Amino acid sequence: MKPIRHIVLIALTSVLLLSSGHALAGKKQTSLTQAQIREVIRKGAARVSRCYAVHAMKQKGADGRVRLQLVIRASGKVGSAKVEAPSVRGKKFKRCVVKVAKRWRFPKAAGETEVIYPFYFLHTHARGAGPIRHRGRR
Repeated sequence: MKPIRHIVLIALTSVLLLSSGHALAGKKQTSLTQAQIREVIRKGAARVSRCYAVHAMKQKGADGRVRLQLVIRASGKVGSAKVEAPSVRGKKFKRCVVKVAKRWRFPKAAGETEVIYPFYFLHTHARGAGPIRHRGRR
């Protein structure tokens, strides 16, 4: 049997907002919307895929399930990031994802936004599948 050489990110849809800053009955919205969060994460997903490819894909038990928990400041900067990937051994993958997430810039909001965002990576032999190659700075 051939070794698995590629991964595909198969889900970028669900955003669980933990903060309660949504607009209600004429009150000003204080947190980011799901669409705003999804847009920024979608743009940065290739780098998260690269972290998985480099640090987790070769591990036998890695099942592709990853949860990223973010606290996004009102300024749009990521205040804290935590990665849950129970099937991935070691800290390199988690450190890599945290480093990537801390570079993201979200739109400014009136308040802090807490988010849990799931990623699902599929291990595959498919040709052409795998992390997107970035040109320039890595």
